[in-house]
Amino acid sequence: MAAMEDVLDVYHRLYDGARPLVRLDEASRQLIGETIPPIPAAPGRPERADYE
Repeated sequence: MAAMEDVLDVYHRLYDGARPLVRLDEASRQLIGETIPPIPAAPGRPERADYE
């Protein structure tokens, strides 16, 4: 298992186009509102909404 120092060293590496890094933001955010409007209910079919 990697030590925290090993993980932090990754953030100090210089940019290398041959070895791109993927960095994640671990801040918690609550997204409020619909990005895609829900599909209304129809006879025999419940309303459908995107969960993302």
